[in-house]
This record gives sequence, C-alpha cells and structure tokens, in this order.
Amino acid sequence: MERNFPIQCADFDRLVTDSVEGVRVEVSGMPDLSDPCFYADREYSWLQFNDRVLEEALDARNPLLERVKFLSIFGSNLDEFFMVRVSGVQKRITEGTKEDRVDELAQEQLQVIREELLRQLPINDNCWNEVLEPALRENGIKVLNYFELSGEDREKLRDYFERNIFPLLTPLGFDSGHPFPHISNLSLNLAVLIDDLDYGERFARVKIPPMFSRLIVVPEEGQEKITSSFDELKTGRFVWLEQLIAANLDLLFPGQRILGAYPFRITRDADLGFDEDGDKDLLTAVKQRVGRNYFGPAVRLETDHTMPERVSEILLKNLELTPPLMFRSAAPLGLSSLMKLAQINRPELKYEPFEQKKHSRMLIKKTFFFSLKKERYPSLSSL
Repeated sequence: MERNFPIQCADFDRLVTDSVEGVRVEVSGMPDLSDPCFYADREYSWLQFNDRVLEEALDARNPLLERVKFLSIFGSNLDEFFMVRVSGVQKRITEGTKEDRVDELAQEQLQVIREELLRQLPINDNCWNEVLEPALRENGIKVLNYFELSGEDREKLRDYFERNIFPLLTPLGFDSGHPFPHISNLSLNLAVLIDDLDYGERFARVKIPPMFSRLIVVPEEGQEKITSSFDELKTGRFVWLEQLIAANLDLLFPGQRILGAYPFRITRDADLGFDEDGDKDLLTAVKQRVGRNYFGPAVRLETDHTMPERVSEILLKNLELTPPLMFRSAAPLGLSSLMKLAQINRPELKYEPFEQKKHSRMLIKKTFFFSLKKERYPSLSSL
C-alpha cells in the first residue's frame, strides 16, 4: 500500500520525491539551513536545563537535604552561566557592528535571558522562603532571621562577632574624595547608608569575609563555643552572616547613625576565552587570562529586594552595568552557600549512600540464590 507524506519546508520551488520501502515521500522545498528557526538558542537551552535542577529542589519526592543541595546547585550554575555565557553575549554587544547585526542579535538574546530569569528567580526565592526553609524548621534545622533571636542569643553572637569577625572588616567609603572600591567576583557585600552629622548621607561598602560560613550556628543554652562543623550536628539554629554583621555595624561606625544596610553581590566576566589554535603555551595563556578576568567587567548585580533605588543606581553606575543586568531577590543572596547546610548529620533526610544501596542489592541477590540452592539441595538447610 502506497501512502503519501507531504513535507513542507522553506520556500523552494521544486518537488523532490523518493521511495523508501514502498512509501512515497513528497518534499516540497528544501530547508534553508542558515535560518535561525531551525536551531535552539544555546543560552536559552542552558537555562532550561537549570530550570530542571530547580524542579528537583521543589520535588517533594526527594529527601529534604538533597532538595537543599539542588537549590544550591541551581545558584552555583547561574553564577557560572553569567561568568561565561552572559559575559560572552556582552562581548558580542560591545564588539559587534551594525553591519553584521551581531549587536542587535546579542541584545535580543540578552532580553530572552532576562525574561527567562525573571520567571525562574521568583520560583527560586519561593522555593527557599516558602518551601524548604519551613520544612527544615519542622525537622529541627532552623535558619533564623536575626530579629527572631533572643537578647541572650544576640549577646553571645555579638561577643563572637567582636572576637572573630570584626577584626577582618574594612569598611570603604565612597564620596567625592574616595573612589568607588573594587568589588571582587561573587563576593557578598553590604551597601551601608550612614547619616553623617557633618556631611549628610554617605555610602560605604562592607565586604562579607569569605572565610566564614554564611550560616553561623547559634549556641544553645549553656553552650559557650560556636561550632563550625555542621557534620557534627543533627539539629540546630543558624543565622545569616550578613545579618549578624549588619546588626553590629555600630562597632564599625561608632558615633554614626546607620540608616540601612543592604546586601548585594556581583558577578564578573570569568570567561578565559582560550584560542585553541593560537594558544600554544596553555600555562602561559592561563596565567595571562586569570589575572585579567579576576578584574573583568561586571556582568550581573544581585540586590536585596529592600535596597532603595538611589543605592542600586550608585552600584549600577559605578559597576558600569545596565538595569537589565540587575536582579532583586526576596531570598538571601548566593544560595549556592546552602551546600554547607547539607552536611548536617541527618541520613534520613538524604539519599541512601550508593555503596549501601549496592550492598543491599547484592544481599538480596545472595539471599535469593541461596534460597534456590536450598530448595534444589535440601542438605544445605543445615548450614
């Protein structure tokens, strides 16, 4: 039986027919392989992949601490996406010409990226704020906001702050007499507004020391030392490091009135951009590019959703970023740091270890085969 399957392709004025195993295929026109509609956008496809990672964080069938890991991975993936992929799009914009439409196409691509992220990021915020954080509390793992702590808890943490964190903080002011400070890639910072009696409102940046865990353990009653080993814990109370610092800024700015402190985080271009043909000496190429890209241009600004517009405008201007590359968050910034939380010693909230699964499967097989042997060879029953 002969069947016809007309296939419509791009505009082409000839008919191609063929016969394969008695089936006649009609093709009207041949596709124009240079037409972009035939290809998936690489950056958009990558975002769709990361969206599936976020879905795993939301999937209640996964153990709770594994879902926390997935949310952390979603964040670290986005960091890499901006450092490499978005930075590449930005370069095409700055280096493109109107003649080859590179600039126009890259602008369109950047718009698609932003639209997709504006869909995903509220889901990310909600996943932490409304799903995972409350579920962790129900299981005795309480990630608290600073205002939830008792006066006694705050005193203990202030003492910890004075002895361990305060000596490492260096606030940098920004005004007509001080240049805007360099802000390193993926660093978490506080934009601090100060009401100066002599100069009025002033802006200062405080970098959150990266050597500390983002989540500080709140000591329990009778406990003096604050532990940093999460794998020793089964339950616990934690507070965000940036909130602890913000609550004790009076020690950094004595005699000044603190108007507000707003977390922000930036991502810089870290695409090494190797030329596979031209870079004969790989080690030399790495050394040259690592130094250059550490100070590469900013490609993303993340801010707390409470940051006033006048503060975000200061950041955008001095980081030489456009508003489409700024993203506000209702969740703590840099949730990739949640991976530390997954170290808590709660096996029932994690996947069963692979080796244990493998051992269990082998045990089942051995039991099954031994049972068969006993049926076939009754003398084995006495073993």
